[in-house]
Amino acid sequence: MDLLCNLKGWNVVVVADTKSPKQWESGSCVYLSVEEQQCLSYGIVDVIPYRAYTRKNIGYLWAIQQGATKIFDTDDDNLPTGKDIFVEEATGGVVGYRWNDTTGKSVNIYSHFGRPDIWPRGFPLDDIDIRRPVSYMREYDSLTEEAKGALAPPMLIQQGLADLDPDVDAIFRLTQVRELKHRLLWDVDGSLGFTKPTVDQIRNAHNYLDDYKDELQIYAETTKFIDFLSSWTSSSTRLETRIVSLMEEMAKHEFVGPADVDLAKRWVQDLQNIGYVFPKVERPYNQKRHGELVAEHEERRLHSQTDRWVSNEALRQCQLEETAERAGTAEGILASEIQITPTPKKDLNSTFKNILLVVNFNQPTYGALEPFLAIYKGYFPNIKIYGPKVPDHLKDMVTEISYDQGFTSYRNLADAIDKYPNYTGYLYTNDDTLLNVYQLAEFDQDKVWKLVPDPDKDVHQLYKSPPDDWYQWSKPQGLKMWSDPTSLTAEQKARIAKFCKVDGPVNVRSFADGVYVPRRIGTELSAVFKRFLVHDVFLEHAVGLALIAVEPTENWVSWKETYLWLEDRPKWRSYLEPDMTLLHPVKIMLDPKAGHDMAEWIETVEAIPPHQWNKSRPFY
Repeated sequence: MDLLCNLKGWNVVVVADTKSPKQWESGSCVYLSVEEQQCLSYGIVDVIPYRAYTRKNIGYLWAIQQGATKIFDTDDDNLPTGKDIFVEEATGGVVGYRWNDTTGKSVNIYSHFGRPDIWPRGFPLDDIDIRRPVSYMREYDSLTEEAKGALAPPMLIQQGLADLDPDVDAIFRLTQVRELKHRLLWDVDGSLGFTKPTVDQIRNAHNYLDDYKDELQIYAETTKFIDFLSSWTSSSTRLETRIVSLMEEMAKHEFVGPADVDLAKRWVQDLQNIGYVFPKVERPYNQKRHGELVAEHEERRLHSQTDRWVSNEALRQCQLEETAERAGTAEGILASEIQITPTPKKDLNSTFKNILLVVNFNQPTYGALEPFLAIYKGYFPNIKIYGPKVPDHLKDMVTEISYDQGFTSYRNLADAIDKYPNYTGYLYTNDDTLLNVYQLAEFDQDKVWKLVPDPDKDVHQLYKSPPDDWYQWSKPQGLKMWSDPTSLTAEQKARIAKFCKVDGPVNVRSFADGVYVPRRIGTELSAVFKRFLVHDVFLEHAVGLALIAVEPTENWVSWKETYLWLEDRPKWRSYLEPDMTLLHPVKIMLDPKAGHDMAEWIETVEAIPPHQWNKSRPFY
């Protein structure tokens, strides 16, 4: 493990299990203890069994969330045999081959690396003795990129082999392009590559006979399973939908169980939650690419582009929260970590004295609570906080809500409107949102504050194709809401139709990490929210649609919003502009200087009247 954790050019994350130590350090690696995995709040954490290799999927999500573009997956009993791990397709070292067998659906990859006498676990026993005529394309490496593309798609996954005592998983793959055109990897214009052994496996002690018993079903089902995969099709053009559909169909044929389907759904949802953009489904390959596989000829290295500091700092949320819980108090736990001493240039307490700031925590990351309050309490004298899984020492400060990762967090705004009816208005935001406070002070408190959606780009007329490939368009809850005649009044439907320029059911995209609602429409808006909650309408569909239903957009202050995704998130400082009202997200606990820099920017930026805003700049 010490060798793995000190690989140069890599950020290493170790996913612990119940038999692992609670605390462990080596090199600069990140160690995700079982307790810290729970703190990450991924949906898959609750269903992946302990002492199972599938727990590495937690590490996959972690790496993707930190911005990783390449992931090397290995085990604690694998010892790298050299400095290089991946073959860099762009720099050479790739060999392809083809064969003329039109019936074969499997290939024993070991035979191409000098060991035709062994085969991977799960390989169809009927195919073990088959010798297919093969011609290697050693000139592949010298071809142009266009010529390579005509032969085989780029390698998106590389499977490394192991020397000594390999625990070879079932790495059989469908390699006929004609049969594989609807398989997931090929559908996103990718292929599977194999490399010669890059690790020595010193197997952990176990019973080989037990292995054999466990694998009996694998061998019995392999041929049937391959036939199923080769014939499976889907009409969906979205990879995330195809993943779930394939698992559901496999369950119908009893290749997997209901728990596997649930895990796949959670996996897709987790990827969506962390902002992962799924590859586009490409059209199937033509017959020219029949029967090709790409393999390695010499070793190359692919370097991770993830900044090391992201991985080293990202556990601060969980660690500081646990420190606070052990100490029994939230006060002062960050005093030595983050110094935030905003000195308001103007007293805004009177400006916002009748405004209730409603703060939502999607995750139980309450280590961010103290710095958040240190930034905003000086401006907003009235703050109401909502969040899931509230520790005992914070229950007087935070109202506990059911945990749904923020999918329906507009319920908190409705709750605040109902329980605190005497305020002039309600400003809703999240704990990881930066607000341009002095800009807010310029706005009319009798109007809605929210970026007005674009009816040509942000409206999806249900039963028709969406305007773009935003992954949330496919959520079904909106259609259920529209099917319920009690969800909206006739007048509210008319307002929606006027804005959207279409009659009938629609979804409206409106990112909802900040919105202000005047009291005069609060009761009606809260009622609409609660009817939407009956059908679990997604936050970023519900907020914009409900606001349009109760208030014409002519009465909105269409403020400027900036949303950052994936690798842009750590660079949030470079996106600060004077006419911006809201920026999301800024993860205070991932960046030790974030709180200080947020407070400083709020105090130094000059408010710009709305009529002077830069109208040409895109908002998100």
